[in-house]
Amino acid sequence: MRSSVPGLGKRLAAVRWSLAGQMALAWLFTMPAAAIVGALAAQVAGTGTLGTVVVAIGGIAVASAIYTLSRRQPVNAANVNAPVDAPQPTPTVA
Repeated sequence: MRSSVPGLGKRLAAVRWSLAGQMALAWLFTMPAAAIVGALAAQVAGTGTLGTVVVAIGGIAVASAIYTLSRRQPVNAANVNAPVDAPQPTPTVA
């Protein structure tokens, strides 16, 4: 009996283990980096009101930079499943 749920019942060979390894490696670096950034922010914010303002401005700056970088190649219905190296379709204006 076949499952109608995508991803269930596929062979073990269909799993991209290299991608899973990259994800595990990313977590291995992300968690300590987040702890270090959090500790530094707490240290600066602990100096008083000016430290809190500096941390807030730094957080807003980083969030703005991430948002700006994320808009360079937006994901939409036309390219959500496209391979990374595939040419992206150009949107047409109706």
